[in-house]
Amino acid sequence: MKRTIERVVNETLGEYGILKTAKVEAVKRTPSFEAFTDLKTNQTTLRYDPDFRLGKRERVFAQRKNVGVPLETCVEHITGHECGHIPNRKRRSCPGTVEEHVEHFYEPVAEVLKSK
Repeated sequence: MKRTIERVVNETLGEYGILKTAKVEAVKRTPSFEAFTDLKTNQTTLRYDPDFRLGKRERVFAQRKNVGVPLETCVEHITGHECGHIPNRKRRSCPGTVEEHVEHFYEPVAEVLKSK
């Protein structure tokens, strides 16, 4: 039985030890997925196109990788990525806090861009 997308997302969060339920929205859209995490509230939001379909080339690749349900697999991986922005039990979050994000990401990028 196929799992609902909301269940896939929340089970993935649970695997990382994140108990907060995600906001999951089915929206016809291009690109097919949008996900983000609010670093202040640790709220993850995932929007996906319920009509998501792989193209011929992508289908061949998915078959080689034994991907049974591409939409579920994409959602699992996207959610796992978002878990990296929240303190969790599987790995250190990236970068941990809003302040650390500014210090270790935005400020160094601004320095590099300033020189160009």
